[in-house]
Amino acid sequence: WAQWGKRQESPACLDMDAETRLLHLIHRLDQDKIWSLPELGSIVEELEALGKEDWPDRGSSQADSSSSWEQLGQHLVKFQEGQQQRIVAALAPLRRHICRRMTGFEDVLNRWLTSASQEQNTEAWPQQLIAHFQAIDRTPQLRCYRHCGDLDVKTRFMMAVASAVRVAQDPRLLRPQLAANPQAMALASRLASSFFTLPGHGSVLEPWLDARLDGYDALWRSAADRAVEHFREELQRRLASALVQHHRQKEPSDPKL
Repeated sequence: WAQWGKRQESPACLDMDAETRLLHLIHRLDQDKIWSLPELGSIVEELEALGKEDWPDRGSSQADSSSSWEQLGQHLVKFQEGQQQRIVAALAPLRRHICRRMTGFEDVLNRWLTSASQEQNTEAWPQQLIAHFQAIDRTPQLRCYRHCGDLDVKTRFMMAVASAVRVAQDPRLLRPQLAANPQAMALASRLASSFFTLPGHGSVLEPWLDARLDGYDALWRSAADRAVEHFREELQRRLASALVQHHRQKEPSDPKL
């Protein structure tokens, strides 16, 4: 009778809409237990099957940023990397959700870096950076960035994280202000380990970031050389005009005028 009952439940589950089935799987993953590989493998197969469903409002930002995908993303750390890759590859809304999260964190980190470089509100720098690091650390689905197809989003996110971590760890930058805060240094180290450690190579944050910056510098130099080659006279005229305008702004105003 028990086996007959299980057979009767299966068609009912198949009749549930995709969102309901997703919530059912998330509810199972919410259990505080040690998961066996076969159990996780079964859930992976169910999630892959869900990826073939027609999701309502497919592609809309509201659908892709729903709490369901956020909750599922939080559970990805329970799976092995190969299983994570299968899940992310199967579920387009989850990939879009992770990309949106990366874009959001890239934006806040870059705004913080810009503010820090302009020496604005220096007393708030450390606490702001700690808050950003904590938010990233509490979003484990970001560690599946490798499995998201948008190379530009991935690169911009990794550049922002690497730059912020370097600022925190470099003695010539913000490390003196953060040294008294063990939590801040631990967060920086954890992010560096999570995103920039390769088996057999250890931490690759510094060489990866330096290589990117060198590449961007070479690209800018090439663009500048090409601009000078083709638009020399126009550039000279505009530069002269800008220098004259800057000089006039620096001159003290005549009180008699």
